[in-house]
Amino acid sequence: MKRNGMKATVMVVDDTPANLDLLDRMLRAAGYRVLAFPRGRLALEAAAETPPDLIVLDVLMPDMDGFEVCRRLKANPRLASVPVLFISALGDTSDKLRAFACGGADYITKPFQEEEVLARAGAHLEIAALQRRLREQNENLERLVVERTRELVEERARALRSFAERIRGARWGEERSLGLDGPATSAVSEFGALSEAIEELAEKTYTREELRARYVGAMIRAEEKARKIFARELHDGPLQSAAAAIRRVQMARESMDENSSGELRELLDTAEEIMKNAGDELRGFCEKLSPSWVRLGLVSAIDENAATLSRAHGDANVEATTDETLDSLPEEHVLALVRIMQEAVSNSVRHGDARSIQVRVRNEGRTVRFSIRDDGKGFDAGEHPGTEYERLRTSGRRGLANISERVRLLRGTIRLESSPGEGCSIDIVFPDPREKVADQ
Repeated sequence: MKRNGMKATVMVVDDTPANLDLLDRMLRAAGYRVLAFPRGRLALEAAAETPPDLIVLDVLMPDMDGFEVCRRLKANPRLASVPVLFISALGDTSDKLRAFACGGADYITKPFQEEEVLARAGAHLEIAALQRRLREQNENLERLVVERTRELVEERARALRSFAERIRGARWGEERSLGLDGPATSAVSEFGALSEAIEELAEKTYTREELRARYVGAMIRAEEKARKIFARELHDGPLQSAAAAIRRVQMARESMDENSSGELRELLDTAEEIMKNAGDELRGFCEKLSPSWVRLGLVSAIDENAATLSRAHGDANVEATTDETLDSLPEEHVLALVRIMQEAVSNSVRHGDARSIQVRVRNEGRTVRFSIRDDGKGFDAGEHPGTEYERLRTSGRRGLANISERVRLLRGTIRLESSPGEGCSIDIVFPDPREKVADQ
């Protein structure tokens, strides 16, 4: 695995010299550049100076355990995106949950197999590389939007100057192009010239909110496009490689004779299981990036994601009711509604401690109403009036900001109601796009 033509750097942190040496040799043999540290504090200092591409981290260490090391890594903006792969003798589910809760990307129990470590390390490095490309693409898009915005502002300034010059150059009180005598004629022609100038100015003028809306909308569309591209690359690259490796292992097992050692068979079984797990994880990432449910209709998409969100958030229960007459909404609307639901449920559980979330999609004739209600602790909605994107984003309500922008792309309106101890409700109303097609 290489990054910009250079070997990927893997940092290994383990207080047991034998494990540290084994992981060091294993990763170097696989072509990685390795930085090995016996203590978490030393690793934190080195990572802060030169961020690695992946961190392999033990849990049970003196002075500072792996969970605390991971928390500190994720608290550093320069290191927050570096994937952390835990390797530990602790095999309880509670220990694994602690690892994921503090920001870990994966968890392997000791004693570990070399093939499993290398397969998981390679998968997470590949995913991290794709995420970097997504960020770079978003940054490039943002730069292009800023440049286009500046061009539009300059065009507006030129139009204003032209308008001012036409006003200054007008000979008020004199006859104009009508060629008739009398004060009425001069007044008509003067106002006509002024009206033409204002109309020209209006055509070239964009408000700041319009420019921002165009920018954010372009960002959302670019993100969804990038998701599809990366899903295709994952499918055609690492996922196909995993499938080919599984087939080679199966062929090797089939070619073995009856006298082959049981240990060799066990190793082949382990290798196949590891590659199948890696393939399943890659399929999961592909599904998250470019979901198949978007093509199944709104009812199936909402139901499937409600069940997925319930499982993902443990104690929270997400119940969804969707009017079947809305099943034929366009795919872009299905995707937007599900993304809104995902964002809203995540906010309800993470920030509102909600345990019950009700989602309802209703057909109201020429409009669609999308409602989400929870039983969480709520907040003072009066402190966050309106739904303007930049104000919500900079005030820490990024989830609401993303929801409001998707609502804007649906050409809809959003109403938020909440108060401390009373939960939260979101009501979204947007025009049914099928009505527009029917009217044409």
